[in-house]
Order: sequence, then structure tokens, then C-alpha cells
Amino acid sequence: MRGLTKRQEEYLSFMLKEREDKGTYPTQAEIARHFSCSTKAVFDMVKALEGKGMLECTNGRIALSEKLRLIYEPKIIPLFDPYPGRVIRNIAETDIGRGEFFALVVHSEDMKNAGILPSDTAVLKKADKAENGSIVLARCGDEILLRRYYRRSDGITELIPENDTMGKLVTAQAEVLAVLVKSIRRYK
Repeated sequence: MRGLTKRQEEYLSFMLKEREDKGTYPTQAEIARHFSCSTKAVFDMVKALEGKGMLECTNGRIALSEKLRLIYEPKIIPLFDPYPGRVIRNIAETDIGRGEFFALVVHSEDMKNAGILPSDTAVLKKADKAENGSIVLARCGDEILLRRYYRRSDGITELIPENDTMGKLVTAQAEVLAVLVKSIRRYK
């Protein structure tokens, strides 16, 4: 970054990495342990970075300055499961783009060959149209399905599961609700 010494860049990079990995900025004691230095040296560095407009330090808590937050801390969007109506998780806007999004927990193996497994979170962008080959959330009668989407030239829609044991659904009544943007898997 412009205007910073190499050592200041190292401190700032460490703080950003800790924020990304753990969700919070490190304490001054944690920074001192990482750089094998005294807390006084960390205090001085934090003050120097604060003076350059890189950090804000209130009651010993470190945070990026407002201008850096706009760069390094993307807006967090809560994703809702529209059916039970609860927040499933938050996700950074930079990970998925702009638009209206929601998330559903996958409960079936319908899309396992596409790498979408039970307990994965499907992040979807609301849409009423999709490109052929997209994975969509579609309504067909009373069912809501996550499937690969193909619209034929005769206006018929094919909703194809990514599971060799299941057959495709061919219908003129499919309604696209959303397009899959991302699938998130949590490992225990």
C-alpha cells in the first residue's frame, strides 16, 4: 500500500488475514506474539497506522478505518430460507454479486453428480428466467425442485436431476424461481 513501510504492510496484512480467518481483528497481545515483539511496539505500530488513516483503535480494539473497510470488508448479506423464514448464514456480497439472494439447505441427493449434497447450502439469485444448462430452483405444480434447466424450442422445459438413479421431468408448467450462484459445504 502506498505510504506504508514494509513492516507496516506486514502488520496490516496480518490483521486482515486474522479478520478473514477468525472473523475478528487480533488483539494487540496476539499481534505481539505473532511478531515476537513487545505490546509497546505493537501499540506504537497501531498508532502509526492510525495516524496514516489505516486503522481505528477504540478502547484497545483495532478496526480498519472507514475508507479501508469499504475495500476490505465487503457488505454482508443475510441469506434467508424463504420457506421456514430463518436466516441460514451471511455471505459477502463480493462472493455472489449484486441482486436479490436467498439460501436453502439441500435435503436430497438429486444433484449429487453436480457436487451438491445433502446439508449443503444452495445460494440462489431470484430470477424468472435461466440459461440452458443452469442449475435452477423451479416450481412444478406443488413441488420445488433444484435441477439442471433446459428449455426446448417447442416451449417444453426439461428439469434434469444430477443423479443417475433419477429421471428427468419434462413439462410445460415449470416456473423458474431462482438460479444457483454458489453451493456451500460445511465440514465438521
